[in-house]
Amino acid sequence: MAEGGLTQSGPDGSTDTGVHAIARRLLQSPLIKRGRRYAENHRHVVAAAFFFGGFIWDLLTLQRIDAWFDNLLLSLYLVALTGLILLSARAEYGDAPDGRVSPALGLRRNMIRDALQFLMGALFSAFVVFYGQSASLGRTSAYLALLVILLIANEFVHRRNFNLTLLISLYFLASASFLIFFLPVVLVEVGYGSFLAACIISAVLALGLSAAVRRRCMLPDRRLIIKSLVSILILGLLLNFFYLTNLIPPVPIAMKFGGVYHNVYRDGEAYHLWYETPPWYRLWSRTSNPFHYREGEAVYCFAAVFAPTDFEQEVYHTWEYLEDSTGDWVQTDRIGYEVVGGRDGGFRGFTVKREIQPGEWRVRVEDERGLVLGKISFEVIPVGDRPPRISRHSYY
Repeated sequence: MAEGGLTQSGPDGSTDTGVHAIARRLLQSPLIKRGRRYAENHRHVVAAAFFFGGFIWDLLTLQRIDAWFDNLLLSLYLVALTGLILLSARAEYGDAPDGRVSPALGLRRNMIRDALQFLMGALFSAFVVFYGQSASLGRTSAYLALLVILLIANEFVHRRNFNLTLLISLYFLASASFLIFFLPVVLVEVGYGSFLAACIISAVLALGLSAAVRRRCMLPDRRLIIKSLVSILILGLLLNFFYLTNLIPPVPIAMKFGGVYHNVYRDGEAYHLWYETPPWYRLWSRTSNPFHYREGEAVYCFAAVFAPTDFEQEVYHTWEYLEDSTGDWVQTDRIGYEVVGGRDGGFRGFTVKREIQPGEWRVRVEDERGLVLGKISFEVIPVGDRPPRISRHSYY
């Protein structure tokens, strides 16, 4: 024995030194044993902890959709997820010709599933955060709703029997959801070309993972490849349907702030916004809704739209009013301006409308394809004898 060293004999008579001895003692400590017994007897509690752990982790660590550190982290998640799915398959099916599973891998089956669930939860919660920033309450919220369903379903998937085809399908959706916004950031261009490339790359990755599982786990037939191919084809067609029918939010572009004002002007880096002083129970409000209108007065719509660095994109303000007789929204103006990306608070811009009529109005902030980044709703009310009190807010 080396003088001053820490040693401990293992079950096979070998001698561990240093870190190995410390790790073995920790694993055999009463506290760790009680924790393992609790985890084995309360799998639903552990699953919920990993589910919420992944979501909270993303809320605390994610910054912006074009941040290289965030995207590198999500890329590492996908790489780790690839390895864990392969490892989990080996723990279920074995990697020997007779289907045997090594004792060490079998003992760690639950640990691998928990790590798999944590990574799935972290990825889909990140997508909920990023896609939620670009989704409006209209059509583009459909894909966001799908991501929320997948985020919640992730908690229950791992409680059931091992389903490799389902895991491959979730892996395809996770990689596609990442590449749909990551490729436009890299290419500095958003469009159907980058979307289609994201779907194709994700399909290749998912099929490659299926082939690796079949090869490493010695699966006897090709049913896994066929099932995975069919599943990926169906999901790929569904994603294309979502995109072509404008059901996917226009990531990586998002509206950060918006409202209507009595006056807007720029002074250096600041935009000064004049709005009606809200009542005490709406002190957080920084926009004029309702808008008390004098004849001949101009109405200003201000919006801050986030776009990744080096992005240049047209954004449009579509002014609409509600026709009382028909209940339909009628478009009166569609005014565009160019957005240059890079600012954390979004690129600021405003449009002006004169000779507005009383009633319900809204301004749809849209991208070049007509996808809604956000809606600004307000009611126009003729001003009475007492004009409203006006406050000023400066947006930097």
